Amino acid sequence: NEFVQHGITVLVDQESLDIMNGTVIDFKQSMMGGGFTIDNPNAIASCGCGSSFRTAVNAGKPEEC
Repeated sequence: NEFVQHGITVLVDQESLDIMNGTVIDFKQSMMGGGFTIDNPNAIASCGCGSSFRTAVNAGKPEEC
């Protein structure tokens, strides 16, 4: 599945589509630097740095980074 928003193309495989539905990806700049933020309404838990998450379908503890 291919999505284009603001000139940026994002590819999501069929298996991940349900857990990524409604996700907002943004880029934020601060005095500490910049980086992407990902807001996934399907995530029920995440690790401390936010690089892994769990959904209700994949319930359990998020893996360590």
